[in-house]
Amino acid sequence: IVESNGRPCLCGGYGCLEAYASIPALLHEASAYGDFRDIRQLVQAAKPGTVFMEIVSRAAGYMAQAMVTAVNLLDVDLIVLGGDHFHLAEEIFLPVLRERVEAQPLRARVAQVRIGVSALKQEAGAIGAASLVFHELLL
Repeated sequence: IVESNGRPCLCGGYGCLEAYASIPALLHEASAYGDFRDIRQLVQAAKPGTVFMEIVSRAAGYMAQAMVTAVNLLDVDLIVLGGDHFHLAEEIFLPVLRERVEAQPLRARVAQVRIGVSALKQEAGAIGAASLVFHELLL
């Protein structure tokens, strides 16, 4: 939950990260200002000082909020973001994520939390699923 009593989410809850930072949520918010068929178009329009940059940056802030919660709860020292779509907006997202995750978590006082982007892009999901199968079979 990134907004108490926030927008309805497809899961049935309210204020979930999905309702604020998913691709459909971003495209829906941007649709008030133009016709965007996919996230590539929105990211290309997200130039400094534009409403589109505000939309994408705000989504990065929500994602950072969720990451700070995960770091504080699970003592995470490495966050790897993946998937083809994240690569499109990483120049906007990464500075926001790194700044907030370095400044806010309790862990930041003890050790740095590293944030990186997977090089796997579109293949990340398939490789991850295959890795889980091999992990179960080999252990």
